[in-house]
Amino acid sequence: MAGYDDFDYGSKKHSTSANSINGLYGFKKALERLFFADANIHATPNREKIDLVITLRSNLCLTESLFHLNNGNWGNCNDSQEATSSLASELLKLANENTFPVDIKEITICLRDTSIIITRIFDYSIPDEFCKLLGTISANYVYLTKGLSELPYEIYVPIFEDGGHYGNDHKFSPDKAENDYMRFWELYFPSKQDSYVYDVENKVILEAKDASLYLLND
Repeated sequence: MAGYDDFDYGSKKHSTSANSINGLYGFKKALERLFFADANIHATPNREKIDLVITLRSNLCLTESLFHLNNGNWGNCNDSQEATSSLASELLKLANENTFPVDIKEITICLRDTSIIITRIFDYSIPDEFCKLLGTISANYVYLTKGLSELPYEIYVPIFEDGGHYGNDHKFSPDKAENDYMRFWELYFPSKQDSYVYDVENKVILEAKDASLYLLND
């Protein structure tokens, strides 16, 4: 999008241009309140809209975050499986203050003991599916942690048949795109250098050597 420069809006310092996004500071502060976190936002032009890459850094651990999530206090998801996320509401407010669409390309939640990296798979997929995703992580906590024995230090949502993260040029089928978030995730554990694949539907962790065949046959 001509006329818009890349810029960062971080928790301590930022650079702006004459064409910076209206309301971005308020959006940042809202995210910090919702997630008890410091927020860093990087904005880039992408065709006819602005894409945001958001990093939230919190002193909470995953169990504390999920406890607050289930009480409706973290992310303000009162019903994490169904509710429209406050993230979506705040993004809509931001878009309404500008003359161009604003979307989230990626959001990373850095907690004290793990990081959750969520990538866009279709327009507005992150704000639309955010509460459901967090609720699914909560519901799968025992399985994600190998029966509470080991916590992954990185969780990538989602991954696909080629074992990679979702690319900007990936072609998707709109009728199955929403379900793609709830199929396969990538996990990294401290005890092993290689990644694992987590099958969300079947609640099973697969080693890389088994996962490629499993993904292709799915």
